[in-house]
Amino acid sequence: MSGEIAEDFAAYFASSEQVPTACAFGVLVDRDRTVLAAGGYIIQRMPGAPDSVIDSVEKNVAATGAVTDVLNRGGAEALLSSVMAGFSPRVIERLSVEYRCTCSRERFRNAILSLDKAELEDMRMTGEPVEVSCRFCEAVQVYDISELAENT
Repeated sequence: MSGEIAEDFAAYFASSEQVPTACAFGVLVDRDRTVLAAGGYIIQRMPGAPDSVIDSVEKNVAATGAVTDVLNRGGAEALLSSVMAGFSPRVIERLSVEYRCTCSRERFRNAILSLDKAELEDMRMTGEPVEVSCRFCEAVQVYDISELAENT
């Protein structure tokens, strides 16, 4: 492992799956440390693909250069067009990427209630509130033991 994500992915595919893989990622960070652009690609040889396809993809990858430069100039579709030049790629779907957590008070409660009955009984015996923290959004939920006694 090199510590470079793209290199580590490529090494994994080559050694574990024995699939030739072209892989590159990049993040362009502004002076204020905000992310201006981020993206990358993983291209794998399909079974039966002729060597000429691999040769073309390798040339495209070499000509594409730094992922961050392409993303900065033209976005994800420019990166796709560059690494897949000559292959008529098509975009199947566009999705927004956002930092959002789907945790809720009810989800946490259900998770607590899924614990072993002995653990739940120990919680009830202490009589102290139960605190749960989301590791994604850092929300904290506190439950009175009576809330956990319902429906159990």
